[in-house]
Amino acid sequence: MTDLLWGGDESRIEVLKSSAHAIDSASRDAGNTPTAVLRQGLILGLVTATGKLKQYDPDAEDGTEVPYGVLPVELRMTDELGVAVDRYCPVIVSAPVKSDRLLILGDSMIGHDDEDVTVAALKLKFFRLSHELCGVASPLVIPEPEPET
Repeated sequence: MTDLLWGGDESRIEVLKSSAHAIDSASRDAGNTPTAVLRQGLILGLVTATGKLKQYDPDAEDGTEVPYGVLPVELRMTDELGVAVDRYCPVIVSAPVKSDRLLILGDSMIGHDDEDVTVAALKLKFFRLSHELCGVASPLVIPEPEPET
């Protein structure tokens, strides 16, 4: 989980703001093979009708259009026989996280079409995102110094 978090020990204490939840057996990580293995950093939303978590989908209308938390570990959604099963797992609901490790529907959050709305929603949940440090727009973009006049 440490490669998902940023900051010193004081910041990482915030990871304690997590809770165990049922992850819906139908959850998928579209960017992974097999898709039934959810990768660390996948953003999850809460399905209103079931109270279970599933992959966050900004275009959904079942409750998962609102980010609930972030999966802190890889999680296989099938049992030994390949049957889809619900899993229980802690989910980070507030912490300092590395933006480039977060996934929306299996794709990196950075540069995703829904990046802005997702960042705003995560900030409302008290996530602190690494790409907002020092006014840097993303970990890959460093602002050019102002020319001296």
